[in-house]
Amino acid sequence: MKPTEALEIQRDYRFKCGESRFRLVLNRLMMSASGVVFSENEKMTHNGRELDPTKVVNAYADCAIDVGLTNTPCYFVKDEMTDLIMFASNKLDDTDLFDVSLVPSDCGFVYFEKPLELTDVRGRQLLGNILVWKKGFDKEGKSGIMVTLYNDAHRTPDDIAKTMLENKDQPLKKNEINALDIIGRYHWIHSLNIIHGETIGEKVHSVEGDEIEQLRQFTFDAEGINLIELDDEAWEKYKQEKIVPYTNIRRLIHTYFLIMSQTITAKAPERGDRAQRRRLERENLPSEVLVIQFRKTRYTSAEGGEERNVNWSHRWIVGGHWRWQPYKDPASGGEIKKRIWISPYVKGPDDKPLKAKERVYVLAK
Repeated sequence: MKPTEALEIQRDYRFKCGESRFRLVLNRLMMSASGVVFSENEKMTHNGRELDPTKVVNAYADCAIDVGLTNTPCYFVKDEMTDLIMFASNKLDDTDLFDVSLVPSDCGFVYFEKPLELTDVRGRQLLGNILVWKKGFDKEGKSGIMVTLYNDAHRTPDDIAKTMLENKDQPLKKNEINALDIIGRYHWIHSLNIIHGETIGEKVHSVEGDEIEQLRQFTFDAEGINLIELDDEAWEKYKQEKIVPYTNIRRLIHTYFLIMSQTITAKAPERGDRAQRRRLERENLPSEVLVIQFRKTRYTSAEGGEERNVNWSHRWIVGGHWRWQPYKDPASGGEIKKRIWISPYVKGPDDKPLKAKERVYVLAK
């Protein structure tokens, strides 16, 4: 995939966001996933504060649409960077705090060439290709970002997108709209608000308490189309077979911004041809995409010796980990600490694919 293709996808997203029907379907998808449609009187909470679920969902949808309609910076994350993000996320501490100062722009549109791999509460694979964010403040004046993650169903459909696409020819009910035609490639996965200073949490979330009962009310048939009611015996069996701990998306997003700030990461603008640039500029859209990839490296042996002329079939990275690094704080004159990724060396030639293994990871400048 060419990085400049992300500019065309962003352009198409703006077109979608300008359609009232897209906003309607996006809102309905968010409502359904939160259980609001089936339990209007239920209350959502955040940090102990009671929230109106309808207002929360509307805020997420409004934010995702606003980003699409804004002249937002476009980022393209190369496939090998996704491997590093997934691995480095597992290496963080659960108590690490989200740092909004790492977020490079007020709004952003990111396309992951290789999608982020997630697991939902029913064990289905979700693939996150498109991430949009917007900075802001909550009612208490705390800074943070509101983010939305989509699967690109045209390029890498995930389990849910495949089910929807397989059943797209099902006859519509009276007054029912064809959601797939309206949302196009943008299959919504999740939206969330991340506040500066809150903990990123564990790698996965376990399902418990009220979430279990909400899932029971929101269970579909095998085709994923019709809601079904399960008696107690059937529900207990369903829970044992289907319900699993699900991926902590907040942690992955935090890792993405952390990796963006590391010296191992190269960020270089890339522009399309003249016709594409002129068309995008006329529409007040970015005409260049910031490509996120590994910085060029020198390959050495683990012992630090000279390079060897070996016909390697791939690249690999060895032993990476996070460390807290102290820095002087210009504002206070004191000391602050930042997360840095420790990367002794990379092996293998630039033109070979990166092979990610669970126990061998490290990148160097």
